[in-house]
Amino acid sequence: MIRRRALTTLLVVAAFGPASAEALVVSARPAWDGWLRADQPTEITVRVASEAGGPLRLALADRSVVYRHTTLLEPDTEFVWRVPLSPPSGQPLRLDAQLGQQDTVTAEIPLRRYQAALPLVAVLSAQPIVLESDRITAVHVANDAAPYHASSYGAMDLLVIHRESLQGMARQQLLALRGHAANCGRMVVVGFTPAAVASFLELAGCHGRFLVAAPSTAQLSEAIKTLVTEPPMPLPSPGSLRTLLESEAWNRPVRSVAWFLALYILVLLLALRSRFAPRFFVGASMAAALIAWVTWSLSAETAERVTWAEKESRADVARFVSLLRVRGTGGKVTLDSLPGAGPLQPLQATELRVDSGSGSDGAARVSFDARLLSGHEFTASGVSAWPAPLTMEWQEVTPRIINHGPESSPPGVLAWDDQKYSVPALGPGEDWRPTADPESWDTGGAEQIFRQRAMNEAMALLFENPRQAGFPADAASFYLMVRP
Repeated sequence: MIRRRALTTLLVVAAFGPASAEALVVSARPAWDGWLRADQPTEITVRVASEAGGPLRLALADRSVVYRHTTLLEPDTEFVWRVPLSPPSGQPLRLDAQLGQQDTVTAEIPLRRYQAALPLVAVLSAQPIVLESDRITAVHVANDAAPYHASSYGAMDLLVIHRESLQGMARQQLLALRGHAANCGRMVVVGFTPAAVASFLELAGCHGRFLVAAPSTAQLSEAIKTLVTEPPMPLPSPGSLRTLLESEAWNRPVRSVAWFLALYILVLLLALRSRFAPRFFVGASMAAALIAWVTWSLSAETAERVTWAEKESRADVARFVSLLRVRGTGGKVTLDSLPGAGPLQPLQATELRVDSGSGSDGAARVSFDARLLSGHEFTASGVSAWPAPLTMEWQEVTPRIINHGPESSPPGVLAWDDQKYSVPALGPGEDWRPTADPESWDTGGAEQIFRQRAMNEAMALLFENPRQAGFPADAASFYLMVRP
């Protein structure tokens, strides 16, 4: 058992020129003091200060991914850059900071990648908590090492948090913790009042099955044992989401090029048998260049995205997973990450540049080079705002859908007792119960995936206008709401 381990906060001081007043002070600290479960996201907090302000350029490199940020540093003012990272590699991160035209300050940020079979447990408590168990690895951290992004809680298998530490958190840290609870994160809350536990349970996803209250430290070991043995509730895999994409639109440019090459070869064969072969050859080559240019100009922006989200609590956010597929056109491609998620994670090796905070809604902007006819797939996950003010309750033995918001809700589909019902749009304060005969399920696509995961007590919302769901305009957003 590890009672207390921490990575020392990196501190780099460089003096530029003869005057020490122009020193650039850079510090970097990973969330959880650098501990993280292998293949899970985390975040880095970078702090920069200097008595002499100016343009500041920051770059955080992790093998094939480079995170960048540019800002104007005010004199005698600390600038804070919090960087959510995709699952980092096993190598130390490299941080470069440059103020104006001065020399670049460089530092390495080591991470502690945990790969053992024992659960990795983070303990947030102002007072010492001893976990009497040899079946876990415990990491005790202070509040300033707790993350500011919900996705960074994935670095830990389980979180133990004392009521006093919750009271000392910053607002953004509290929002991240709420998002982690809605994302079915495993949590043990210690010393909370019954009312506070009830409030947390309302926000917890997966019907609160991954949140356990321990009135005192004496019950803590049993609560942890209960949680670590609970099987997870995963979101759909990228393979499942891939079945919802428009394969015809994806393959159309490839088919066009294949037909063009076949026609071009046929024309050349006919030209070789003609006495005007040179003229035919030149004409066919010019036609080939024209057709290729037109084909790729019309299809240069082909990209597909499908998003599945689940809301299984009364929180104002839903957990989601998204799959984005982009066809390479021989140039640079720039994408905005989904709000609420970390940077897009490529499913295959791709060199990425991530510009933080430059995308829409403060999301990171990801750019990469896409070769001609190449295919690229990315995933994103996290929590995002829940757009439909609906709740599902039970009245006797029948589900009841209620719109508790100030605006009309979109129509959807209800899965109940292995039957399908269409739910109409509901005005503010209106409710709906299934009274008509059930409908037939579609044989493929979203409804089949929904039916498999609905547990016979769920409602799906398929948004025709993805902006209503808070996602980019090219998204096909499919939402699942399970009865709280």
